[in-house]
Amino acid sequence: MSEHADHALADGGAEGGASEAIHKSEAALTAISCSTERELRVPCYCEENVWRLAYRRIYGRETNERLYVVFVSNEERCCPMFSQLAQDDPDEPCLWDYHVLLLSSPTSAPNGVDKSLVWDIDSRLPYPTPASVYLATVFREECFREEYRARLAPRFRVIRAEHYLRYFFSDRKHMFDSETGKWRATPPDYECI
Repeated sequence: MSEHADHALADGGAEGGASEAIHKSEAALTAISCSTERELRVPCYCEENVWRLAYRRIYGRETNERLYVVFVSNEERCCPMFSQLAQDDPDEPCLWDYHVLLLSSPTSAPNGVDKSLVWDIDSRLPYPTPASVYLATVFREECFREEYRARLAPRFRVIRAEHYLRYFFSDRKHMFDSETGKWRATPPDYECI
């Protein structure tokens, strides 16, 4: 376990005030117990997948990286992303209303060398993928020509993973169709975060 994680656990959470309950949650326990990070994936629940991935990377192993959670969307809530597992054909875009992924950056790298990696469990790309390769492959130029750019270009919001672990929660209502009484996608089998 990393020095940061030891300190955070001693203080009761990633931010020195997060509840001890975070570490006892089913989401946290299953994040640590999965044999591989790819097994954390629950289709269509990227925000929970990333919460569990961030938890695992911070508390489950020695780490020498800064972790960030990246939200991807746009004003149309229709963001074309290629090489996604949700799309049968990797050469056709998956149109996400939003997507969430993890970005890591080493705490020490030579000046001018970008070693940032994208950890996207929903991607067909190698895991992890260098950030520059991920951006060029997933956000293809043809979707962002002048006539589409204003509507479809991705917008990114980046926050520290420790903040995400502390403040994120989901009741999963956005995935439940109240008219039909059915889930749009099968929810995770662990309790809500």
